[in-house]
Formats: sequence, structure tokens, C-alpha cells
Amino acid sequence: DYPGAACDVPSHLYSLSSAPRADWSRLFPRQPELRGHLEAIAAPLQQAGRIHFGHRLVRARWDADQACWSLDFDNGQQWRARQLVLALGGLHVPAYPALPGLSDFAGACFHSARWDHSVSLAGQRVGVIGNGASAVQFVPQIAPEVARLSVFQRTPNWLLPRTDFAFSPFWQRAFARLPWLRLTLRGGIFCLLESLLGGLTHRRRGWWVNALARRHLRRQVADPALRARLTPDYPIGCKRVLISSDYYPALQLPQVTLEDTPIARVEATGMRLADGRLVKLDVLILATGFNPLDVLADLQIEGRDGRSLSADWATRPQAHLGMSPHGYPNLHFLLGPNTALGHNSVLYMI
Repeated sequence: DYPGAACDVPSHLYSLSSAPRADWSRLFPRQPELRGHLEAIAAPLQQAGRIHFGHRLVRARWDADQACWSLDFDNGQQWRARQLVLALGGLHVPAYPALPGLSDFAGACFHSARWDHSVSLAGQRVGVIGNGASAVQFVPQIAPEVARLSVFQRTPNWLLPRTDFAFSPFWQRAFARLPWLRLTLRGGIFCLLESLLGGLTHRRRGWWVNALARRHLRRQVADPALRARLTPDYPIGCKRVLISSDYYPALQLPQVTLEDTPIARVEATGMRLADGRLVKLDVLILATGFNPLDVLADLQIEGRDGRSLSADWATRPQAHLGMSPHGYPNLHFLLGPNTALGHNSVLYMI
């Protein structure tokens, strides 16, 4: 729930086909609208007894004698199930940087995924570690209110333009009255994003994706020196491609500084860089991503012969078709190993 939190997949594709919506407010909806949409889907399912909130699974054990899973929840309840499907996701457990002295910082410090709304950024000297998908959304939002913003970048990312716009009442009514029109838009968005796959996996085919990203950078960053610091040295597609049309302009505000000198350590008053400079800070925000493997840290899964999934996946997570791990009968993951997408909506795959 950080400032500017929004979807980076167009709304009519970032939705379940079983729960279509015609009145999306814009192409890339913001977090409150997305949450409201999900709550509207969940409400009737909860009333029908098909969703039980407040149940955190802490242990799942395969009972070979009964050929079923024994499930223990944090509220003391125990369930049994023939089939167990884990829809855990992988982008909700924050990854914290291993920086010397991080605990010594005297100011407010929090991860972007655990945003501390009690901390006012107005007139503060703020530092942001990271420049990924979260940072490109909240940096433009907080930049105008801070006294100084220092963005600490280790490796630049490729950005594509974010062509966002609001849907007028006319189009909302049209999507509601003409379902085929909404489905056509959904299918068109899917095909457009799917066409990126060839461009991201074959360098010759992907010349147009690379050209689009370079043109976006060239148009938004006039300073050649800054543009060079923001240009990745790897082909587009090697890392997650980001979508933003306001991150580059935010970096060029007079109170914003891009720091790409390596961080030596964190001190009580700020960030000590490898060149000896001390960047003084009042607030430190960690936009350092997530740890997908930690989703199993608080969940004990025991399969056949007492084997542990956390131990089996410690060095090499793997599952048949990314869904069913060996040795764990009738256990399935919606988003298992090697199932994440970098070019389209994962909801379509689910």
C-alpha cells in the first residue's frame, strides 16, 4: 500500500475471466480500485462458505494411511483434504538488503512493501535503495514533497512507456452492454503483450522492443550523462521490464539525485558510499524486492516418508509443470517454480 501503488498490466486483462468487469476507471487501475474489485469477488464466496478468512495454514502433513492431507491452522482448527492447492504467490515476503550497519540507522527505515504511513516525508531527506517495479511507482509520488530524495541504484533497468488513460462513461457503458467488445479488448491486449515474448527471447526479433525502450529513455532524459547512467548494459528481457512514464522525469527534479556509487555501509545519519561521501538522510526506504522462497518459511509441508518441502527446495526448487512437486501426492501450486511471466498477465495462465 505504498504511494502510487498500481497495476502494471492493463485492467481488462488483469482480471479473472470468470469475474469480468466493465466499469474499470482507467487502463492501469490504482491499488484501492483493485482491492475493491477483489473484495467484491470474495464477498459472495465468503457468504456461501467457500472462503474462510483468518485461517493461516502453519502445517500440512501427508497422511499415507488415510491418503489425504492433514492441515493445521494458527487458530487451532484442523482440516483434512484429498487435494491441496497452494495459491501462495511469491511477491509478498520482503527481501532486506545485507548492508553493513543497516540496524544502526537512527531515522525511520521501512520496506516499501511494509510502508509506514505514520512517517511524514514532507520536508525530509529521504533515501531509496532500489529502482525496481515498486520504486518506479512511488518515487514520482513522494519526490515533490521531500526536501531531498536520493535514489541509490546498483543496476539500471529497461523501462517502457506507460500509456495510461481513463475510460469515459461512454466506454464503460459500451463494455457493459456489449460483452463482445470487452472480450475483444481483452484479447487484443493479450495478443499485444504475447508478441513481446519473441522480442524478449530473440535479439533480432526484438529490435523493436529495444528501440522502443531506448526512444523512451532518449525522449525523457535530455542530459547525455544521466541518460548513460540509466542505460542498462544487458539486453532487454534479461530482467523484469518496467512500465513507467513518470520515473525518468522524477529523477530530473532539482531535489532528486541518482546515486550509482556503490554503498559501503549504513551509518546513523545516512549512507556512506564507496567513494567516501556521506549522504545524510532522515528516512530510508528499502525498495529491494521480495524473496519468493521465503513464502515457505512459516509453513511446514511434510510429504511422503516425512520429507520436508523447505529442505527439498533449499537449493533447487522444482515441480512437474511448475505445479506438482515430487514426493508430495495431490499437492499443487498455482505459481510454482519457473511459472512466473515477464511479458503478460499471470492471471490468464492461472
